Amino acid sequence: MKKNNNIPMIIMLIFASTMIFKILYTSTNTNKEVVVEHVVDDNFPKTFDEAEAYMDSIFDVEPIGFTISNNFDFIYNKFKVFNPNLDSSTAVIFNNVCSFYKLDSTDEMLVWCIGQILLESGAKQYYGCGHPKEGKLVESYVGAVGFSQIMPLTAYEYITKKISIEDATCMVDLGCEPFDYIVDSTYTKSESVYISREWLSNETNNIILWGYIMRSKLDRRPNMIKVLVSYNTGTTGMINYIGGGGLLTDHKYIKGIKNKLDYAGVNI
Repeated sequence: MKKNNNIPMIIMLIFASTMIFKILYTSTNTNKEVVVEHVVDDNFPKTFDEAEAYMDSIFDVEPIGFTISNNFDFIYNKFKVFNPNLDSSTAVIFNNVCSFYKLDSTDEMLVWCIGQILLESGAKQYYGCGHPKEGKLVESYVGAVGFSQIMPLTAYEYITKKISIEDATCMVDLGCEPFDYIVDSTYTKSESVYISREWLSNETNNIILWGYIMRSKLDRRPNMIKVLVSYNTGTTGMINYIGGGGLLTDHKYIKGIKNKLDYAGVNI
């Protein structure tokens, strides 16, 4: 079932219609004093923002209409649509990371994550055979790197400010390279950011940091659509988009993910 972007407005229209009916009834009944009474429960949304929040409480991720019987096979087959040269080890790492960070706690969540990677890089760390940049690192015009298109500065900020020693140990256990050398005091910040880019050029490192970032965002805001948009625009960008009246389901990043999933044969 797809989320209807008009539902918050419909909720408000129902509320407004009920209030108008109540006013007309009391104003035409001469035996009654014209008083607008509460006609709905106090918890009923009374503003568009409240209606949108109410909808968020109902819809987190959208159902996909089927059950994934084998996560690895599903991941591998969908990635393969965009990356014919995909090595099965990439799907194994992605599957393990999703499992560890509970990004596969529902089939819908896993599908959104797959679609996100398809949009970001086409499930590629390096350009494949036949591409004009064959063998080169997948890198955006703004410098985002690899499989999950993480900015080196973002990696540096997480490594130096957000990832705890316990988190780092778990990440290394998952298979990433230790990154304590990135915060070596002998490096300037710009040098450390450059080294972060080199660290991100390793596919396993890239995927594991992506998993950590997504789980961190979900822990703060347990709404997959908000997390995906904030991954693309930053938390401030996501909040500003909502504040400006934008519906998250209409955001270009969400539409882009859906387009990639549609091409891969998944309707969400």
